Amino acid sequence: MTLDQYTDSIASEFKLVDMFQRAVVKSRLEGKDRDMRFTEFVYQTFQSYDWLYLYKHYGCSIQVGGHDQLGNIEDGYDFVWRSLHQLPTLAGVTVPLVVTEDGQKLGKTATNVVWLDQSKASSMSLEQYLAGISRTDLISLSLKLTNHSIAELQNTSQSGILEMILEEIMPLLT
Repeated sequence: MTLDQYTDSIASEFKLVDMFQRAVVKSRLEGKDRDMRFTEFVYQTFQSYDWLYLYKHYGCSIQVGGHDQLGNIEDGYDFVWRSLHQLPTLAGVTVPLVVTEDGQKLGKTATNVVWLDQSKASSMSLEQYLAGISRTDLISLSLKLTNHSIAELQNTSQSGILEMILEEIMPLLT
């Protein structure tokens, strides 16, 4: 699909007024930075089209994302519904973001990204990343990524927590 085709058939289905009504957009524009990039608006059209494509070709009816993706998931749901002229059984699920103790997001768009895919990074890079974060962040990640209790983690050394995380995560890497 060319950019012209995309603009005419997909992007034209989205209204800026709807995007500006979202709480997350309002808070960003009214916040201290008052800054939002054009790509952030375009991204939701791509994510919506992606869900439609995955639904049509693979029967994908569930989309999972960080809680900051709720508006994009809602737009995708609406876009699929409008495109198919019927209400398919779809569900969007959001999960808490993984953030550092100072509130920085950990993820593919952050500068502190660590990949959990061996084709993008080695297991050594994951181990080095985890060894370099604070104890608080290490415990927080362990609570999200493993089945260890807070009491167990608080009574374990930082290197012990690192080993516990690696023991459970490394076998899952592709």
